[in-house]
Amino acid sequence: MKPKFLFIIFAFHGLAGLSACNFSDKGLTTNLVQNEALSVATETVTPATPIALPLVSSTPLVPNDSLFQLQWEFADPRLGSAGINGPGAWGVTHDCKSVTVAVIDTGIDFSHPDLSPNIFKGNSAGPGGWNFVAGNGNPQDDHYHGTHVSGTLGAAGNNGRGITGICWTASILPIKALDSTGSGTISDMVSAIDYAAQSGAKIINASWGGTKYSALLQNSIESASQAGVIVVTASGNGDASGVGQNNDVIPSYPANFSSGNIIAVAATDAHDQLSSFSNYGSTSVQIAAPGEKILSTFPMTLTEGMKADGYVASNQEFAYLEGTSMATPHVTAAIALLWATHPSLSADQIKTYLLDRADTVPVLAGKVKNAKRLNLYNLFGKP
Repeated sequence: MKPKFLFIIFAFHGLAGLSACNFSDKGLTTNLVQNEALSVATETVTPATPIALPLVSSTPLVPNDSLFQLQWEFADPRLGSAGINGPGAWGVTHDCKSVTVAVIDTGIDFSHPDLSPNIFKGNSAGPGGWNFVAGNGNPQDDHYHGTHVSGTLGAAGNNGRGITGICWTASILPIKALDSTGSGTISDMVSAIDYAAQSGAKIINASWGGTKYSALLQNSIESASQAGVIVVTASGNGDASGVGQNNDVIPSYPANFSSGNIIAVAATDAHDQLSSFSNYGSTSVQIAAPGEKILSTFPMTLTEGMKADGYVASNQEFAYLEGTSMATPHVTAAIALLWATHPSLSADQIKTYLLDRADTVPVLAGKVKNAKRLNLYNLFGKP
């Protein structure tokens, strides 16, 4: 028998959507199992040597997606916004298809027209991936969290409809390890990480976590590190009242694992402030990214998870969510875009370059290591 749930998603709902839906403003909670009586040696991480990549002058490329103007997070920070300058980067590149990105989550709605072109294809014509909750090859989303995360990462861009993801073309490997309540177990997470690495994923998006340490989970992540896989994970959404906590003092896992392939992500708002719900840590959280009022893809039919959280309309297609869960795929997609452009770089080099080229935001000092917030354009474009 599997243990009681350990992991939960890091997202809040309750924001006005794009259709006539009733939204609840409650958070997501679950019971946590006791800590494993196991220990693991702390990994010594040697920083990669800084690298210099060619930067390109480009004309910003604004996609024609019908809801793009509602995606505040892609605005240019040089113009006084708190965005990451998507159009500036897209003027250089927007193709991530050559890099497989595993989204370990509640699954993905394969029927969504903004996602279906960018879902990893297995040996057959249908979608690849696996469902570790049900133990079958159908990782269809019965919640909504995984579909939303995936849209930020790789909703088809410049297709004249809906939103755009950071990766206009992508190869998203859906791995369902969280159930219809948004909760999951250690054993399923370990299996999911192992599956992702064995399937050739270069990056794992982990928009979930818990407060209990697991040596089994850390060992799985470190094995993925040996395979050259980067794990991008949410820092966490605070205490029971939704107030952000200091991960340097109260750890959240997997964000607090010492594994060198971990990138822990905090959330910022449209004013470049740390979100009130976001966990932080001057040593344990490496970067921040937009995580409030994020518009992304939503299941096309009413799922069990949607009904449980107060959604009443089907065929919604898009909705706003917020949380460190929503910040995380911005960083995941930035890495995919960078790796697709420079495929010869190692995981350590990619991580180092990503953090070096991020913006320094003074208000994040003492909250995020080196006060860094993602800037997509800086990875490719000249200042």
